[in-house]
Amino acid sequence: MNITRKVFWREAVKGGTIIGLVSIAFALLEYALKPVDDKFWHTLIWWADLIVFIALIYAFTRKISRSADRARGFSYNRCIGFVMAMMLCYGFLMGVYMAVFNNFVDPEGVLRTMEESLVIVQDMMPGDMFGTYYTSMKTAIFNPVALVLSSILNAVIGGLIVGLITSAFTKRNPDIFADAAEENFGEGNE
Repeated sequence: MNITRKVFWREAVKGGTIIGLVSIAFALLEYALKPVDDKFWHTLIWWADLIVFIALIYAFTRKISRSADRARGFSYNRCIGFVMAMMLCYGFLMGVYMAVFNNFVDPEGVLRTMEESLVIVQDMMPGDMFGTYYTSMKTAIFNPVALVLSSILNAVIGGLIVGLITSAFTKRNPDIFADAAEENFGEGNE
């Protein structure tokens, strides 16, 4: 099949949406287990999320590369481009999830976590500088636009790292004999 822009983006949106929904499910599972103080479960969920994330990127990229026309193939660059397109959709979904979660589900918990992490940098900054930093951080973690944009950027960077590796395994080199095989045997008799 010839991978047109429409097919490319349809498959990328579908893959990014599924990856995003799975990651949201893992995030909600981790939130549900938050009262459990056992780090084992949180670590296990984090690793499971990472492994499933990589496996889904591989599976969706392999699916589209295998469905590409044999004569044209699906190059390494197109595989990386496909992963980046999926990550745009994934990042948007995760950003929307974070905006809803931070503003409506657990704003106190998010603020508490931010304050705990800012204790580390508090001694490194002068008092007035830390106050400005604290205010801007507090504004950013509740701003939906900032959350969506930072999530998309984060997804693209993370997806690029994973995509550089998975694309090496999922690319499909063009078959130089594909046209001759179709002439001799007809399409579909391969």
